[in-house]
This record gives sequence, C-alpha cells and structure tokens, in this order.
Amino acid sequence: MPSRVAYVNEDEETIYFRPFGFSPREETEETDFQVGTGVKGEAGAWNWDLSSTYGKDEIDMFTRDSANASLFAETGQTPVDFYDGTYTQTQWTTNMDITREIDIGMSAPMNLAFGAEYREESWEAEPGDAASRYLEGGQSFPGISLSDSGKHERDVAGVYVDVVIKPLQALTIDIAGRYEDYSDFGDTTVGKLSTRYELNADWALRGTFSTGFRAPTMAESFYSATNVGPTTAFVQMPPNAPATAILGLGAGLAPEKSTNLSAGFVFRPGREMALTFDLYQVEVRNRIAATSTFYGTIDGELYSQVIVDAIIANGNVLDPAVTAEGDTGINLFTNGVTTRTRGVELMFNYLTEFSSVNVDWSVAANYNKTEVTRVRATPVEFGTDQALFNEEALADLETTMPRYLVNLGATFEWDRFTLGVHELFYGKSSDYDIEGGIDEPFLNEVSAAAITNLELSFEATDSLRLSLGATNVFDKMPDKRNAEHRQLQMDNNDNSAVGQYPSFSPFGINGAYYYGKISFSF
Repeated sequence: MPSRVAYVNEDEETIYFRPFGFSPREETEETDFQVGTGVKGEAGAWNWDLSSTYGKDEIDMFTRDSANASLFAETGQTPVDFYDGTYTQTQWTTNMDITREIDIGMSAPMNLAFGAEYREESWEAEPGDAASRYLEGGQSFPGISLSDSGKHERDVAGVYVDVVIKPLQALTIDIAGRYEDYSDFGDTTVGKLSTRYELNADWALRGTFSTGFRAPTMAESFYSATNVGPTTAFVQMPPNAPATAILGLGAGLAPEKSTNLSAGFVFRPGREMALTFDLYQVEVRNRIAATSTFYGTIDGELYSQVIVDAIIANGNVLDPAVTAEGDTGINLFTNGVTTRTRGVELMFNYLTEFSSVNVDWSVAANYNKTEVTRVRATPVEFGTDQALFNEEALADLETTMPRYLVNLGATFEWDRFTLGVHELFYGKSSDYDIEGGIDEPFLNEVSAAAITNLELSFEATDSLRLSLGATNVFDKMPDKRNAEHRQLQMDNNDNSAVGQYPSFSPFGINGAYYYGKISFSF
C-alpha cells in the first residue's frame, strides 16, 4: 500500500502508513519575484535618478504523509496530505535621488545628495484546508487557522539629505539625516556623523556616531499561529490583535531605536595588503523580542485566567479535553528589553603572486558580547509569577550566538581555475529550555567548532563558469539537546522529544551540503 494512504487495523484504533512508517514531512513551495525599472539623467549640474521596484514572495505550505488523529478518532477517516495555507508578502518602493558637487572653498567640492522614498507593503496569511486546521491539524505541523489569517497593509514615506565635505585634504566629514512617516507607527528622524582622517598614504583613522530606527515588520506585527496537540494548545499571539490588549502590553508593537558608535583604523601599504580594525557599540532600545511562554492551564489546573481569556478573545476555541487535562498558553513578541552589544572586528587581506598562481589570503575575525541591560516588568494584568522574559527568553538574546567567529580563507587563482578554501571557527553558544512553565531550566550547549568550506570553479569560456563546492565538508554536527530534558519529554509522550539538536546552532543542523553551479554572464 503506498505511503500516502492511511488505513485502520482490526480494532479500528490505529492508523498505519506503509511501506516507510509514520514520518510526516513539511513541504513548502515558494514563488519569489522582483521587477524594477528606472531612469536617470542630468539637469545642468544636478544628477537625478528615479527608480521603482516591486517584489512579491509567496510561500505555500503542506504537510505530507501525516494524519489528523482527532479527525480520525471522530470520523474514522483522515487525509494524509494537507494544504496548510499560504503566507504572502509584497513591497513596492519608488525612489528619487538627486546629487550635485558644489564648490564652497574647501580642499574639495562639497557633495550634496538628497531624495525621497515611497513604499507600500502588505502581508497576508491565508488559511489552509479544513482538515489541516481541525483541532490539532495534521500531526507535526498544523495549518493556518481562520483566527490566524488576514491581510494587512501599510505605506511609508521618507526624505533624506547627505552632505560630504573635506575641510582639509586629509579630513572627510559625512553628515546625513533621514525622516520617515509610517501609516501605522507615526514618524521618526535619525542621523549620522562619520569622519575619516588620513594620517599618510598608508594609514587612516575613522569613526561614526549614528542613531537608528527599525519599524516592526508586517510579520512581527500580525503573525499568528495555533499549535495544538492531544493535550496541549499554544497560540502565537499577534501583537496587534485586540486580544493582546487584555494582557496590558499596549496596542501592538512600537519601533526600535538605537544608538551606534564605532572607531577604528585602515592600513593599506600597497595593493597587496589591506588591514582594518574597528571597535563598536550598539544599544537597541525598545527591542522587539520573543517573550517567555505564558501558561493558562498546567496539567488541567487553572494557572492564569487572563491567559485563557486572551486565547478565547483571539478567536481560538479550546478543546475541553485539553483544558481539562493538558497545558494551554501563549507566546508573543513585544518591545521588552534594551540590549547593548560591544565588539571588535578585524579584516586582513594579503595577495601573493607566483609565476602560475595568485593567492589571496584573508582573515576575518569578530568578537562581540550582547547584554540585556533593561527588562520590561511583567504587566500586573498577567496575575502570575511568570516573568515576561525568563532565562530561556533572555538566553535567546545573549548566548545563542557565539561570541567569536574567525574565518581563515585562501583563494587560489590559475589561468581558468579558482579554488576557494575557508575554515570557520565558531565559539560556543547556549540556550535554556523550560518545561511546564515553572520548572528549573535545562541548559543546551553547542561546543566551539571548526567548519570547512570549499569551492572549485572553472571558466569554460569568457561567459560560462562551472563550479563545484561544499559547505561543512566534514559533516560537523552540533551537540545534541539536553539528554535529561529529552527523556522527560519522552516520559510525557511529548512529540518535541524527537528533536535531537538545538535550533540555535550557529552552523545549522543539516551537516554537509554539496552543490554545483553553472553561471553565464551576458
């Protein structure tokens, strides 16, 4: 019997899949396109450039070789393939840029640039078929429910000005400002001051101070998902949903704002060598981050009435069997923390020329540390001792990325062959998992690792290039998840136990990847 067909055994209680057993697959079909056009010209001493670009990304989601256990229990039938729904995002951006050089009596003419931008954005979640969203949906991945679907739009208008001057032959100063107005967030103004001083032909010092602004993406503001199991029901609550107001978190997300500082030097003694070194600090205020998981019921016992009320207000219908015996809760994004990242970055390139081959040696190294310096207090409306950001949520911001990354590279170039070799050294990273909302956290760690990448290219003609390559050549895998936690999940018949590796591994969990490429240039 084909694996895409389900049938019942003699006691009519078990679904079987043959010949490969029960192994659900998540499948996506993505359609992504972009089209752009523009025109530019001169008007006297002024240069102008008008452009417009439209892009659309559509992702259709499916669950294959699965089953809806609740639907089968109630009707004796279930599909084994599900259409889970579609996410669609569009963006249409139009820009006008104008530049001119103006002699103001300095060592070089002033460069003046200014312009405007208008952007329209939309984000839509379309529901899947009825079976994909009935109670827990297809096992392993539920479809988009009616309460999670919808289309949202906004428009953005902005203007900017940028002035570059050279008061001295060795000194360059760049001053820029930008104003933007969002139909859903109001307006903001940001600026930048950047300087570069050339000590001599080989050495230069540089530094920048700037302020930043990031409006929430459409998906961050409106994404919603309902994840239901036989004894669990958890809702990814959309921040802009009316139900979220019950929790005392305000009306949706607010923009992030940042302050950025950097200083460093450049050393270029000749065309064979280049060295740059920079120190930097980035402070992000009102940062959008994923909160802790908040529980409404635990093992069928009421833990927080407001969480249950928020789920119902969002339009989710809770299965009585889940509320009577299982766990229910919510996750959401909110402006909850201030983070400060301090780091150092070094870039080095050196070109060696031999009689038959040139070798470009490179070193790229980065060390940084992110700290959460302020945490938003849990609103009193929650009525529980659950922290808005617990150890797990804070670790997502501070320790899931390694503090250092070193990339040692060499590119060998012959007449028609090119071989690139890169050795990447990742520092260790870690995260926590919390089971049941109130238990002690389980620590997951990914040890420091070295990853090797290779690519060999051949220029068959001046236009045709053939390449073979591999990332993670030696199939390096991260450390597995906390064994004690996985065993607890197995004892509780929790499907999450099937996940062997942590999701935060900096080099992924897919091991080696081999590829071939054909490139043709016109």
